[in-house]
Amino acid sequence: SDAMNHLQHAQSWSYNDFLIATDKKKFVALVDALKAKDEQREAFKKAYDWGLTEFEENWVNYVKTKY
Repeated sequence: SDAMNHLQHAQSWSYNDFLIATDKKKFVALVDALKAKDEQREAFKKAYDWGLTEFEENWVNYVKTKY
């Protein structure tokens, strides 16, 4: 099934919470890039100037301090 389980849903919500809290305008730029069919890596680099590893590291730090 393509449906997300509870853990995946919570993690997805947390990712978006982090991205929006970091910079709402950059989040909009990320969504626009993804809608334009940019690859995920390119979209993150374009919007936040992060690679996916940097995103993950920044998200982990955010979760540790926020929750």
